Amino acid sequence: MAHPDVAEAVSFAAPDDKYGEEVAAAVVLKSDKVLEAKGEEAVASSIKEFCKGKISDFKIPKQIFITDTLPKNATGKIQRRFMVDAFINKSSSK
Repeated sequence: MAHPDVAEAVSFAAPDDKYGEEVAAAVVLKSDKVLEAKGEEAVASSIKEFCKGKISDFKIPKQIFITDTLPKNATGKIQRRFMVDAFINKSSSK
């Protein structure tokens, strides 16, 4: 959340064949212009670089999904339990 381009973010456990789970994150950017100017891979790399030195290496997300919205309930709380279905399963079914 401290990254200058990030408006909202949530981390969640993503399935991993080797370790069982790994850290993933879904991010909503403050502006689409950042994504248009840099590209998705560059923005994701920028977020990972920003995290280095601020949090432990094992907590840095291995996968970063850039999205327009995050799954929320009626009160506006982020629904973590739907993250894997919303991002991992959706992208693997393409």
